[in-house]
Amino acid sequence: MQLRFYLSRATLPLLLTAFICIDYTIASADTVILGASKDNTLINSAAGAISNATGPLFAGKTGGAGPGALRAILAFDLASEIPQGATITNVDLTMTVLQAGGGSSNDAYTLHRVEQDWGEGTSNADGGAGAPSTTNDATWIHTFFDTNSWINPGGDFASSPSATESVGGTGPVTWGSTPDLVSDVQTWLDDPTANYGWILIGNEIRNGSARQFAARESSSSAPQLAISFFAVPEPSSLIIAICCSMGCLALRRRRTH
Repeated sequence: MQLRFYLSRATLPLLLTAFICIDYTIASADTVILGASKDNTLINSAAGAISNATGPLFAGKTGGAGPGALRAILAFDLASEIPQGATITNVDLTMTVLQAGGGSSNDAYTLHRVEQDWGEGTSNADGGAGAPSTTNDATWIHTFFDTNSWINPGGDFASSPSATESVGGTGPVTWGSTPDLVSDVQTWLDDPTANYGWILIGNEIRNGSARQFAARESSSSAPQLAISFFAVPEPSSLIIAICCSMGCLALRRRRTH
């Protein structure tokens, strides 16, 4: 006796949906840790003549004899590690304080989304006073020294912080995930042309409040961005095979009627 098996029109979609659900369930969340693709320090200078592209990062305020306000700025290349179409679920930024100024205490340090592209030249200084700006350096005045400028001296950025963390003495500091950090990274992943990173702002009122942070050039304590995401899986070969088989079965049934 010859047995024949046919799939009804109602059964085909149900089976296909079931296999798609199985395929999506197999996919799991992933986490990547990224180093900064560029960073710099904006140093208060009316002419934008000083910067610190390849030295440590600084944020806060120098002592009375120094330039004053300092703001660290950094960005990360997301597209190199996270697939397009992924859903971001968690974002943590860790930076390491190397030195704390004599007037420092537990200060709130805020991360703000930057709204213009900016550059990293070759200027280098160990201290917050900076060094002469070089071509394409981001400065207090310039996005790219000395051809393009910020609309607002000190950088163009969102007024509301994406995250805030209390920073004390030396050691690692983590800005834990917030809805705004997740939203920032999701926006940058969906539209890489809008990825200008964050600017870090500390206490700019009290003299000597500045912190020195390790920059991306540091071999052991560079900034790290940990991103958890869920990637949309590509249709698996199993689903493709099932679809082909279902199509053949449906065609066979049609020919036998």
